[in-house]
Amino acid sequence: MIPSVLRQRGPYRRLTISTVVAVLVAAATSFLPNDSALQGWLTDISVSIRAVIFGERPLDSDHVVVVGMDERSLDAPELLPYPRALFSPVYTAIAEKAFDAGAKGMLFDIILAYDARGMKVAGETPLKSYDTPFLKRLRAERKSGRMILGWSARLLPARRFLQVAGNDALGLTVIPFGAGNVVREVPPLIPDEQGGVQPTLSGRAMSLLGAEVTEEVSIVPPAPYDTLPAVSMVDIIRCQDPEALRRAFEGKVLFLGGLLPGEDRIKGADRFLARHTAPVIPEDPCTFPRPLTREPGEEALPGVFIHAAAVDAVLSGWAPAPAPPWLATALSGMLAFVISMTALVFRPVVALAGLLVGLGTVFAASVAALEAGVLLAIGGTLLAGPAAFAMTWGIRLRLLDRRENAIRREFGRFLSPILVQQMIETGVTPALGGEERDVTILFADLSGFTTTSESLESAELTALLNRYLNRIASVVQDHNGYVDKFIGDAVMAIWNAPAPMENHALAGVEAAHDIVAAVAALGAEDGALGKPTFAIKVGICSGPATVGNIGAADRMNYTVIGETVNLAARFESLPALLNTPIVIGPRTAEKVVERYEVLPIVSIQVKGKTEGVVVSAPIALRDEVTAEVRAALEDYAIALKAFEEGAFEIAAELWDELATRDWPGAGPSEAMAEESRLMNKQLLLTPWTGVLEARSK
Repeated sequence: MIPSVLRQRGPYRRLTISTVVAVLVAAATSFLPNDSALQGWLTDISVSIRAVIFGERPLDSDHVVVVGMDERSLDAPELLPYPRALFSPVYTAIAEKAFDAGAKGMLFDIILAYDARGMKVAGETPLKSYDTPFLKRLRAERKSGRMILGWSARLLPARRFLQVAGNDALGLTVIPFGAGNVVREVPPLIPDEQGGVQPTLSGRAMSLLGAEVTEEVSIVPPAPYDTLPAVSMVDIIRCQDPEALRRAFEGKVLFLGGLLPGEDRIKGADRFLARHTAPVIPEDPCTFPRPLTREPGEEALPGVFIHAAAVDAVLSGWAPAPAPPWLATALSGMLAFVISMTALVFRPVVALAGLLVGLGTVFAASVAALEAGVLLAIGGTLLAGPAAFAMTWGIRLRLLDRRENAIRREFGRFLSPILVQQMIETGVTPALGGEERDVTILFADLSGFTTTSESLESAELTALLNRYLNRIASVVQDHNGYVDKFIGDAVMAIWNAPAPMENHALAGVEAAHDIVAAVAALGAEDGALGKPTFAIKVGICSGPATVGNIGAADRMNYTVIGETVNLAARFESLPALLNTPIVIGPRTAEKVVERYEVLPIVSIQVKGKTEGVVVSAPIALRDEVTAEVRAALEDYAIALKAFEEGAFEIAAELWDELATRDWPGAGPSEAMAEESRLMNKQLLLTPWTGVLEARSK
């Protein structure tokens, strides 16, 4: 599989790798449980962020009321005489008021394990009738089932209470904790050791209110749990207004539980929304001020609110529906695919930024889904992103970099790093066997090398030559050209192959000017030290050519062949004859004329062509041409026309005058004046079969 993937072109190779990574990562993360610690944290953070973005919607329920045994109640004169174990008269009074006001039920999140009849004083039982009013109330409500006593696996209500109320009046106070010891789901029914199920307090309350008892209730709230209606026990005792009691309790179930600091504290999904506002106590108890439920800095809240929240979530409809597992798996796969593609295409920093954006997008989607009433488990999905990133970079380093290294080895010495990287990223490498392409060819030949070679030792000559050739090659690469080969003291370079590029002719001409400047700078340095120096001749032609790996089956080189190459090679000798450092062919001139002022020097006859080929020189940038240079160009055109019409003496005079001016065409003017005089003396048998043509072949 690996070799086949490596043989694919860039986009298809990336697509294949990213698809495989996405499938593997999605399959692996699908096994992550929804109640993992990571998912728990994400859920709780989503709750708080949703509240910030969309605002809180307080749980002002029409179904439940929390009746709190808080410090204010215990310190009140009405309750202060009673030990907490002997609160049955208080419970009786609250039950009577609540049921008279139309309450549908009263559930104890307190286990009434103490029977006052068992207390003995000097062998007597002075409180044997103490709990009788409460027992009567229990008996009266046994048939209706409106009074539910709490119990746990370790502790049951007192025997008499249990006998009077019956087993159908029991509700488990136990709440199973989720990841991180946080409750996010409440089961209305809990399996027992005998294979049956036991209803919890919330399950009993749902039955009293006529709601369907489900297996699990998600309590991921739009606001803190303690925004549910809550009253202090003492305020119910004190309130004597039947209408106020009816407004507070009619049609609702009451959850009676402790609100004392440090007792029965549970963390829920609202823990980052916790409020710590002390209640303002009005004079009228029938206003039922909200009791204090959490101390400053406390995330946990009394467990009685958890039971009440489960009931309200079902009845009020804010319980989010869990998303189907396949959705999370699909989301993991999509994220893994995108992250993998990003890691394959971009540099590590950009890919890492893409990973963070992807994770943020998924989290934002989960918050939006929560607002829409869907609980999306994204723990596995968020793990899928880094997993895909790491896996892809492993593949990239292990497999794809093998291909990249091969490209760098083959082209890195001759191409600019930008072009090599472009070939790696696009996957477009030179076609084996060659392909037709429009290219620009440059030949740069050092002048004076032969003479210098006669006066220097071989090692010194080689070092000197390499210094110049290395500088020329660097300039070519700086202009995104490809150094095809070194031919003695000459360099052959290509543009638009192997890597495609626009304006390749312009890049070649700009490189030629920089080569001339670079060689001149090296010559100035060497001349100052008394070392031999070189001049440079540059010939450039643009046109169609065959590019590719050419050679034997076991030994091939990337190069270019064709008529354009042959013409550029002939142009290499013309700068010395025409007294200008750079000459270009007609196709090159057409492509750079908008950028450079081009001087058409002369038309020559080239072997294999019936028509003459115009040799030009890019003498200056168009925006730098002065009026004097513009006038000289016009005069040169007149001289060239005279030359072409056979008026050699006139052409020579015009060129002689142009050669004396201070402008970039002075050198070609001097050369053409000399050629005109030769033609005028009829030293050549036919036009351009003499010195210039012979030396240009």
